[in-house]
Amino acid sequence: MEIIFENEGAGALKVSYKGGKGFLTEDQREEIIFYLCMQPHYSVEALRDYLDTHYGVVYQSKQCYYALLAAGGLSWHQTQANNPNRDETQVWRRREEIKKTSRASG
Repeated sequence: MEIIFENEGAGALKVSYKGGKGFLTEDQREEIIFYLCMQPHYSVEALRDYLDTHYGVVYQSKQCYYALLAAGGLSWHQTQANNPNRDETQVWRRREEIKKTSRASG
């Protein structure tokens, strides 16, 4: 290595490894992201099962599933964007009850 550095400089010491071939093609990744965006809610476990069933892919690291979710603008922290049972009037009433209770006890 010292000889390469002396003869060709630091640029010659760069690693030329480009990484391995992925398990999914770019088209498959896009299909999966589209599928995820169409789901009312999702989880890493459900994504793992979907990939195994439809593509025969099971990643060893959860980070790969997180990356797929992130590519679709989704987060594994929040598996459901909105509460489908949320009633705005009921929420407002409950907030008012909490305010009254906290004022009375304070």
